[in-house]
Amino acid sequence: MKKLFILSSFLLSVGASVFAQHPAAKRLMEQTPLLVKHQNIPVLINPNPTHAQATGNQTLVLKTYTESNVGKHYLYQQMHDGLPIYGAYLKVNTNKKGDVLNSFSTLVDVTSLNIESGDVLNHQYWVISDKELLLAKAQQDGHVFTLKQQDGTTLFEKDKRLFFTDTVVKARVFNPDPLTTAGVTYGKDGTYRNFNDSDYALLNDQRKWVSFPAQYDNGLFHLKNKYAAITNLKSPNYTPSTSTIDTFDFTRKQIGFKEVMAMYHISQVQAFIQSLGFDNLVNYQLKVDPHSSTADQSYFTYDPDTSLHFGLGGVPDAEDADVIVHEYTHAISHSLNPGDAIGTERRALEEAICDAMCCAYSKRINPFLWKNIFGWDGHNEFWNGRDGASNKTYDNKVGDFYSDSEIWSSAMNNLSEKMGEDVLIKLLLSIIPQLTPNSTMPQAAQLMYDTDSIIYNSQNRWLLAEEFVARKLGDFYTGVKELVLDEKMSIYNTFGFANGTAPTSIKPNQNGTFDVKLFDVNGKLILSKNNINQLDLNPNDFSLGMYVLHITYNGQTGYLKLSRQQ
Repeated sequence: MKKLFILSSFLLSVGASVFAQHPAAKRLMEQTPLLVKHQNIPVLINPNPTHAQATGNQTLVLKTYTESNVGKHYLYQQMHDGLPIYGAYLKVNTNKKGDVLNSFSTLVDVTSLNIESGDVLNHQYWVISDKELLLAKAQQDGHVFTLKQQDGTTLFEKDKRLFFTDTVVKARVFNPDPLTTAGVTYGKDGTYRNFNDSDYALLNDQRKWVSFPAQYDNGLFHLKNKYAAITNLKSPNYTPSTSTIDTFDFTRKQIGFKEVMAMYHISQVQAFIQSLGFDNLVNYQLKVDPHSSTADQSYFTYDPDTSLHFGLGGVPDAEDADVIVHEYTHAISHSLNPGDAIGTERRALEEAICDAMCCAYSKRINPFLWKNIFGWDGHNEFWNGRDGASNKTYDNKVGDFYSDSEIWSSAMNNLSEKMGEDVLIKLLLSIIPQLTPNSTMPQAAQLMYDTDSIIYNSQNRWLLAEEFVARKLGDFYTGVKELVLDEKMSIYNTFGFANGTAPTSIKPNQNGTFDVKLFDVNGKLILSKNNINQLDLNPNDFSLGMYVLHITYNGQTGYLKLSRQQ
């Protein structure tokens, strides 16, 4: 059976006269040189007509149009001789005014393919297979959508069902992992180790009762719901667990324990992202195999069908919520931006975004060592895990996307502490559709800074700028400089001001006066005083947040950042 391969490296290269040009084309060519690197590549950003104006046999059709908190999103389907080319799209993202933010493409150069001859009227799609453009008939057998050639060869197949939940079941799981709930590190005093995936009492004692939606059918409860289905995809083979009652109670050693771990944490991630306003991501039943191999390796794949796979080597991957959430975030990312991550930095960003999500997820449950990425699966004799509290900067990247991912994930974790995980994850998810296959970390930093201005009216710009500058991810105006008056001015008790227990005081080290202005995080002037010899700030007079002091003394100006935290 041939698999469907969409050749994302191809570019549509028909003559410019084929498509009507839009004024946004020039800006799009400037902003997305990877996509639009030739003057003769068509660009259409016009939500009004259903079809692009065209002549000949090449057409772009507006397939979907959606709006989000960032702006407007257009998905154009590429056509050839009146039929859609399956998987060949142009995605264009604009702000709410219609200005182009970015785009990505799986458009194909039809002239580079061997085109099958045949009766177009008796087929519904073109499908790319290897370097051929093949005619295909669409078939719907129950819930399964299939694209087949005239001779019956299957080119593509997908189960289109969305299983809506029938009931809620109970189960015991690690939440998020046994070390976090026990408050210990791996191997403490010779205990809390993997011990060959055994029913070690100290580990089984860390199982917690939870509930999640599942499917009820013909007297049995199945580990399936709208978003996930436990499926035996690869060896070692097994039969997914079922129950005659609404309870799945397994010990750690039993095969069903990994299954309920995957079901519960995937369901929880869905609830989390929906609470942030993302209610249409991975909006289908994802196949999940918690016993996909005996290797210590997990992955998400979308070819030929979307699925999650978890390995059993070392500490079984599906026993650690970090691993489950990380892999599921790959599915979320694919749902937001189905383009491939090609460049090393883009792949590092992909890993880092998934790591930041699992850190935020763990932090919401229990903040114990939440920056230890894969705290149960890794950081042990099997592998080192990853460090979500690294001090690496962009200058420290080595070209390995796993190692380099710690630059971005650690930056995100720092921001999570300062702005909260909900804000951080909402910003992260909002930049994913804007990334290109070769996006760099500095480009992602700029996208995040700009997206904050759209979603939060630049409320977090100083926090973002400070972190990105510290990570050497670009030149951002932080609103804060190092205080150049440190030998001439003294500031007392910033800690007391931060935690609300005592005032902070600023005064010159020698006799003299100074001028001061105080701004909040949005740049609003809160206080202004001239020719004073001391400034006292009572924390009870200030709301929680970040403030900036602008101090002028003897003709020199410095900036000082103050935090009011609790």
